[in-house]
Amino acid sequence: MYSMEKAVEIVAQLGFKSLEVAAVRPGLSYPDDYTKDDVLKLRDHIRSNGLRVAAIHTDDGSPHTSNLTNYNERVRRWKIEHLKTSAELASLLDADVVSTTCGYSMLTETPRQEAWKWAMEGFTEAAKTSKTHGVSLALEPAPGTIIRDSKDGIRMLDEINMDNVKLLLDTGHAMIASHNSWRENGPTLADSIHDSRKYLIHVHVDDNNGTMDEHLVPGTGVVDFETVLVALRDINYERYLSFEISARDPRKGLRDSKRYIEKLLK
Repeated sequence: MYSMEKAVEIVAQLGFKSLEVAAVRPGLSYPDDYTKDDVLKLRDHIRSNGLRVAAIHTDDGSPHTSNLTNYNERVRRWKIEHLKTSAELASLLDADVVSTTCGYSMLTETPRQEAWKWAMEGFTEAAKTSKTHGVSLALEPAPGTIIRDSKDGIRMLDEINMDNVKLLLDTGHAMIASHNSWRENGPTLADSIHDSRKYLIHVHVDDNNGTMDEHLVPGTGVVDFETVLVALRDINYERYLSFEISARDPRKGLRDSKRYIEKLLK
């Protein structure tokens, strides 16, 4: 594991122009582990390495903390407050996006309609605070949550109806959704992108084998990234592509990911 400062240097050495910062331990947990002065020093370090912060990532995969659909109101409250402080963190780091899922492992006895209401209320409250910082919330559809795919995400955005609540596309999540559709006509990866034309503000790039969220290096699974990139061009997407991979050797994983996508972009 690297310090935040060392991670910034490695990303710059690999030739990237931006990075996504995790606002959860062992990343940049603000304000629990990092003070405002600490964050501003890190911002200056990021700038001095020629990088920008593409987004703030707020999920750690825990169903017990990062969850707007937990039956326990205190857990939901923690997540809402974390989104608010993450918006402040984003503004301190010159970023304009905070990404989040609605939360995993909803109890089976919780009615879907009730969980949807909790998530919508939580997103709305957090988005109001985020707007004061000039930050947008990017909702990330994920199988296993109540926002399972782009269709659910668009429905949530339409119901919230705030101009700073947008959509995030995770290529791995979208691949799983298309392979294991709970809909008669589930969205393909290209469908997810085209349907999200008006809403898409951020993209996570990772691969898998169609059934599990493995966070593989692009090109080592079944995701058709050529189709993904064509669809992104079709909708004139001009924002960041953020690698969200898990690799034994992080440097090699990032280097291989970068080379693979850059080759397809030529």
